[in-house]
Amino acid sequence: MRLLFIGSTGDHAGQSLVAWAIARSLGEKGLRLGFLKPLFPTEDSEGGFPLDEDCELFRQVLACQEPLEITCPVFRGKEGSGRLSAEEVACGILPVLEKSCQEKDLVLIMGRKEIFLDDPAFPVSDVSLAQALEARFLLVTRYLDMPRTLYSLLSVFSLLGSRLKAVIVNRIPPQQVEQVCHGIRSRLPGQGVPLVIAVPEDPFLSARTLAEVVEATRSELLLGQEKAGELVASWSMGASHLLRGDMALFKRFYNRILLLGPQEPDAEEPARPVGVILTAGRRPPPVLLEQASKMELPLLLCSLDTFATLERLERTPPRLSLQSEPKAERMSTWLAAGGQLKELWPSLGLDLPRRG
Repeated sequence: MRLLFIGSTGDHAGQSLVAWAIARSLGEKGLRLGFLKPLFPTEDSEGGFPLDEDCELFRQVLACQEPLEITCPVFRGKEGSGRLSAEEVACGILPVLEKSCQEKDLVLIMGRKEIFLDDPAFPVSDVSLAQALEARFLLVTRYLDMPRTLYSLLSVFSLLGSRLKAVIVNRIPPQQVEQVCHGIRSRLPGQGVPLVIAVPEDPFLSARTLAEVVEATRSELLLGQEKAGELVASWSMGASHLLRGDMALFKRFYNRILLLGPQEPDAEEPARPVGVILTAGRRPPPVLLEQASKMELPLLLCSLDTFATLERLERTPPRLSLQSEPKAERMSTWLAAGGQLKELWPSLGLDLPRRG
């Protein structure tokens, strides 16, 4: 049984989606996978089992038969300090793994969303826990710019050394992928360098449904209830180049946000409007409702002003569910591009079975 600890540098890096893509790829090759995510509820958290989106998702994705407390064991910090040692948590985890996952080829262990955050709610760091479990480590990071990305990677590498087997650099501007890859690989230490896999910014992966936009902005859906599952990849306050033809009427309304559908990273055509948020609680006149209805364009009404609405959208990441399988498939494709994913398996000590 091999252990793969998946950590993240935060900033909506795509940790859960990468883990799902890896699980999906290995499952297709016939490997038996287990899942574990230790939970550290705060002292003031309500009774009952703590909720966690990763636990709910991966128990469904991997069809886990084990009880919830096995795949997501709960650890509470000592009274007063709220702290635990990594060795104490590892001693609690290892017997669980030996009992429930001894027939698994690989167990995915999910860390928290931010590896560097010193949060009292997490009394044990991902780095110390991975070391205590002697697990191989995969880091998922979002590309922000070269200095910050390199600083994060070198910091984690200095802490984990050869235990860090791969780094997924996600959300790189498509036109910068080669430059970023070369820049990172040329600056990493010479020995024991982890595999670096680049994933370009892909609006499809960060898209959310119209229903999620309604929930995030606490809007009222005036038109388009039947399109609640439509994907929204981005949004714009301006987008005057899109306000032509049937959309020209929206130029008269300044309190608006255009919701745009996903498109391929190298697409030349502009994104397609899939809805409009009218902000500041100003209800549209009949002429606008009639035009939107003819176009079958969803209209949302939000009581907040435009900037506050945008802030809500940007700080609420899309949620993954079983219905997000196309995103996991898409991420698998990006990870496999250029044969990179094949290089990852040997570094994890996996002897993949041959398929006839």
